[in-house]
Amino acid sequence: MGLGEVRFRGLLLGGLADDSSAYHTFLKELSGHLRAFLRKRLVNLAEEVEDLAQELLLAVHDQRHTYDPGQPITAWIYTIARHKLIDLLRRRSHKELLNDPLDEEDGGGLGVFAALSGARSAVSRHLVRTGHTDPDSLRSLGRSAPIALVTTTDRPILSRSPQPDRCQGL
Repeated sequence: MGLGEVRFRGLLLGGLADDSSAYHTFLKELSGHLRAFLRKRLVNLAEEVEDLAQELLLAVHDQRHTYDPGQPITAWIYTIARHKLIDLLRRRSHKELLNDPLDEEDGGGLGVFAALSGARSAVSRHLVRTGHTDPDSLRSLGRSAPIALVTTTDRPILSRSPQPDRCQGL
């Protein structure tokens, strides 16, 4: 057993035996230890370290009755920390899926604008050349009518007619 293991174990067991100063010292020393643990693992998410450290301290406090004195305390603490870290990464990954960062390899999302610009040019040339925007003539460009019409407008077209069939069940 390491020195930290013995110290943490003694302080927590003292806290469980109603020694409030031992429990206070346990939480204070554990907070520094957890922050260091999290800083090593969240290098790219440094803004999350403090919040997660507080969440971990609260979880350790809430779960203190589950500690088995026959087991290493650091294994118990690291198990809680690992679960909280995984929860954080899952939450962040769900949020990341909703965001499309502008600094990616595809030109930061500019590839979409370039594709729309190219589509607009092709439809515009077709319109000038043939004078037709009907679905059959636009299919010759490999585009459907709604997509082609969207690419030829400079601003969104707002529908003022109600669409009750889309609103049912809301």
